[in-house]
Amino acid sequence: MKFLKFFFIFLFVFFIFLFFLFQSNNFQNSIVKLGIKNLVLPSSIFPEYDALSALVCGSKSPLAHPTRAETCILIKAGDKYFIFDVGDKSVSNLMNWRIPLDKLEYVFISHLHIDHYSDIEDLHMWSWVGMNRDSKLMVYGPDGIKEVLGKIEDASQIDYRYRNEHHGDNFAPLDIAGFDAKIIQEFNVPIYDKDQIKISAFPVNHHPIDPSLGFKIEYKNRSIVISGDTIYSENVLKASKNVDVLFHEAMSTEILNMLYEVLPTDSLSRVGIKDVQNYHTEAIDAARLAKKANVQHLILYHLLPAPRNYLLENIFVRGLKEEFKNFTLSNDGTIVFLPTNSKEIIVREIK
Repeated sequence: MKFLKFFFIFLFVFFIFLFFLFQSNNFQNSIVKLGIKNLVLPSSIFPEYDALSALVCGSKSPLAHPTRAETCILIKAGDKYFIFDVGDKSVSNLMNWRIPLDKLEYVFISHLHIDHYSDIEDLHMWSWVGMNRDSKLMVYGPDGIKEVLGKIEDASQIDYRYRNEHHGDNFAPLDIAGFDAKIIQEFNVPIYDKDQIKISAFPVNHHPIDPSLGFKIEYKNRSIVISGDTIYSENVLKASKNVDVLFHEAMSTEILNMLYEVLPTDSLSRVGIKDVQNYHTEAIDAARLAKKANVQHLILYHLLPAPRNYLLENIFVRGLKEEFKNFTLSNDGTIVFLPTNSKEIIVREIK
């Protein structure tokens, strides 16, 4: 009893001490400086060993969600960084995770629905101002990408000029402001093929959005496929044969139909809820494709609609385990590591 008495007295005195300590300006400043130091340190979320890694920087479709960002996948192959699609709020995620955006090699846009490129100007700015990028931001995409990025550049010229006038050429150099857009037209040769990294594109079926692209990333003996937006596609199946990880877009018609039923009968949103179902892939069909392709792990992304709670997550993946057991329903922050010279697949969540 005496021990407990002295213990509680110690706790009381200790918390009183902390209370008064936190009133000190010097102590407050020290805590803040320590926090800022941790914020500006390079990201430590990737492993030190050689690997092909993929980070979901945006997991949702355009339908509203309070916390998730729109579609985005960051690939790290060795020490090279690539981004595949960059939807709304995804750049904030990347910045919060302290990804070195100025080290991006290329950005790839799968198709020209705005939820796949709406954060491209934020990505441009945060890889340009005060960074070490030495050229315009290189962006590959389907036919139309030059027109889209040209309009974004035109709309941003005043911003570029203001930042340059304020910060100068060292901090905001005008000669590298903007985009270097490249159209993906050839599918029988890699877009990128160096440093043992190979990136290829292939057409998928997101009709009437044409062209729409999927991507395959290979690094040493590891491989990842990203489906892009598509219905069940033989091209995705072909590209995914025996790959380590397939990122496949996924929808739940069950949840969408429930949403349709509760909307007012005169709501135009009901039309959209029905229409989206004819150019996306049901989650269970993505699982069947993964099984047929002998994929080692399936990660569902571009979730339509993205689940908001545990109950909806369960509904979204109903029946999947009977088709394909090795799957992950992604969140913003789902990350996968594929160590080279290994068959290991490590899937984690970061916040």
